[in-house]
Amino acid sequence: MFMVLLLHAVQSFQWPRGGFLMSQPLVVHLGFSFVEMISIVAVNVFVLISGWFGIRPTMRGLGKFLYQCVFCSLVVDAVLWLVGAEKLSFSMLFEAFTLQQTGWFVPSYLLLFLLSPVLNAYVEAADEQTQRRVLISLFVAQSVGAFVLKIFADFNYGYSLLSFACLYLLAQYVRRFQLPRLARLRSSFFLLIFFGVALLHVLIGSIALFGFGSKLFQQIMLYSSPLVVLQALALLLYFTRQTLSSTLVNRIAAGSFAVYLTRQHPGARPSLLGQVLHGGGAQARHALFDALRQARHHQGEGGQHCERQVGDGPDRRGARRLGGQRRGHRDARKVRSSLRCRANISALSASSAWS
Repeated sequence: MFMVLLLHAVQSFQWPRGGFLMSQPLVVHLGFSFVEMISIVAVNVFVLISGWFGIRPTMRGLGKFLYQCVFCSLVVDAVLWLVGAEKLSFSMLFEAFTLQQTGWFVPSYLLLFLLSPVLNAYVEAADEQTQRRVLISLFVAQSVGAFVLKIFADFNYGYSLLSFACLYLLAQYVRRFQLPRLARLRSSFFLLIFFGVALLHVLIGSIALFGFGSKLFQQIMLYSSPLVVLQALALLLYFTRQTLSSTLVNRIAAGSFAVYLTRQHPGARPSLLGQVLHGGGAQARHALFDALRQARHHQGEGGQHCERQVGDGPDRRGARRLGGQRRGHRDARKVRSSLRCRANISALSASSAWS
């Protein structure tokens, strides 16, 4: 889930559609590309983990899931109402309780949660050959029919229950029937596949973006892409070999879903973050420029006063040396001040672009 937030953070810079980042050097584009390519697997890995361990639906688990979704939506609605961005209405409450403010992922995963007993029963009853044939058929339909030919709309480029079910069954199949074969491979092999596919995506995406435009780039980087599925599976297999136990990681994981729900609320980003970041960024820029002008004014007065004092002394040669040293220190301070100013302006511009 943290990778989902990282992916959304990159997309918040309006990348790669244009704007701030497209005017930056090539190395900035490659850096953002790499971050997106290692984060694009987030949703697929989340569903693969569910399939790997298997969803055991209970009323308590369903209640906790729905409570968290509704609670986060109501909190955002309350904040929007308090700041005057929205008016309290029945439709607002209805949308919160019917999960219409949680984005596409929550309804799709909720349907997978409800369908999981059927999928678990199929996995328990079907043999290895049957499951392999079904998976090949489904992923050919998704990769060729939906991703390339775009004739199967039900897959919805990976944003659907059908794609989630394919990933769920894939994880179950690999764990049940392929682990003995995969045990011969080192864990570093799966990590190499993960980063290798990410770098390949950076290359393909850069060619598509600069050669054909952002539309083709966005069509390539989809959850239903066979390379994205392979990359997600490789990351899952790598971490199945690792032994991790951290309370901090568990807390971050639990809190990340709440942040995701807040981020997905339709009114949160344009109303709250836009006012805070855009307005605050403009005020901060004005304050920065005023402080810079005052600093330069004081530096000029201080330098002139220092030169007058030194020039009136008895040792003119020593005074000239001291005056030269002071002017050198003053010029160095100006350079450092200018560099800090540029760094702060760049950071503030990035904050405004994110809003």
